[in-house]
Amino acid sequence: MPAPEEEVELIAYLIEHKADLSMGRSKNIAAMFAEGGIDEFCETTSEELADMKSPKGRALLRGDEPERVETASRTYDRSQDVRGNWVSLLAGRFTARQLETINSLSLESLTINPFLVRSLKLEEPDDIVRFNVYQAVTRSIVTSMGNAIEAIALRSGGERIEQGNSGFDLKKTLGDETFWIQIKSGTNTMNVDMVRYFREKASQKERQSERNVARLGLTYGKKEQVSGQIRGNLPEFDERVIVGRELWEFVSGEDGYHERVLAAMENAAQKSLGSNSVIDAVEDSIVRITAEFQAKYGVGPDAVKRSIEGFI
Repeated sequence: MPAPEEEVELIAYLIEHKADLSMGRSKNIAAMFAEGGIDEFCETTSEELADMKSPKGRALLRGDEPERVETASRTYDRSQDVRGNWVSLLAGRFTARQLETINSLSLESLTINPFLVRSLKLEEPDDIVRFNVYQAVTRSIVTSMGNAIEAIALRSGGERIEQGNSGFDLKKTLGDETFWIQIKSGTNTMNVDMVRYFREKASQKERQSERNVARLGLTYGKKEQVSGQIRGNLPEFDERVIVGRELWEFVSGEDGYHERVLAAMENAAQKSLGSNSVIDAVEDSIVRITAEFQAKYGVGPDAVKRSIEGFI
């Protein structure tokens, strides 16, 4: 009996992100475990991996790749199920990528808005750097979190959307009904046009079949906290919208599932950050970039003036 698809996909993910192989090659290797699944993958040695051949008889792995793939297989946490491993891996990748982004910031990567500088009275190099670093980091983290939380929801019991179903991020089959869900990260993340777009897609989907049900899923917050843009432009609001823990329990089929997601994120942050927080990493970047700023423009208000001349 073939292994569940989510197991084979998890094997491919582990190989790609832990053994640093390309997505295509990772999928090809994972396909070799389509019968035995994650258990067989975790028990396979580097010697056995080195002997694996493609249908054309070519070795699938070369050099130190068998050892790297074996090491990747050992990162699977057998104290959790496949779903738990997916959530932990995605949460860990999110935190690690934020650190990478923060540490890669430089003076050249910042776009200084001269109007904000003057309007907010940013008079010292530290002021201008601190404001722009936090602005850049916040934008990046919010965007990345939206993508990460959508992926986590999909791997928490959601079903993948086929091509041609734009407007929805995952689906969930319950009995003879298929729920088509658009995921948004919070209660205040949609403008009027976005709500109207969802409303249009929801109507189209439900017209296709009486078994289709469209829902808007907001990953955190309470229903009473949902913005006026959503409330005022979405008929049948109470029925259409699933918020916070209700969404996580609906998608996963597990009571209190949001606690499982939060715990995975906390553990991932602990592994990446240790006793520090992301704020420590941001502050370190501010010190480093302020030094870059001063080396290029000097110190004091005159340095700020010189810097904004390059952006207007």
